[in-house]
Amino acid sequence: MGNKMATKKVVATLPNTAPAKPFKISEVKNAMKEALRTHLQSEKGYKQDEMAKKCKTIAEEVRKLLRNMNKPRYKIVVQVTIGHNIGQGVRIGAKCLWDSKNDHYVSETFVSENIYAVATAFLVYLY
Repeated sequence: MGNKMATKKVVATLPNTAPAKPFKISEVKNAMKEALRTHLQSEKGYKQDEMAKKCKTIAEEVRKLLRNMNKPRYKIVVQVTIGHNIGQGVRIGAKCLWDSKNDHYVSETFVSENIYAVATAFLVYLY
């Protein structure tokens, strides 16, 4: 007739969530600078179709380099913009909601006679 199940309260204990080893911004900038230079230094002109592929290739390479720095629990987002350098000004912006103590962003630029490129990496710690 009235079978009542006993309930047991479960309390979860979570590990410390502060990052043990944050990224070194200088290392991230150097990795981004090298990736941009390697892929874009030999470009003689701006070709739209090729630059779209280069954006993806550079973003993937930067993300892989940052992932290999072995910083667990970080979400890494990389954005690369390449454009034709004809003397114009460019402004690139982003908005994010994050923890200013543990989350970071790093931006690096490459400029040649024919092209400009801006790579930005967002390093967001996952709690």
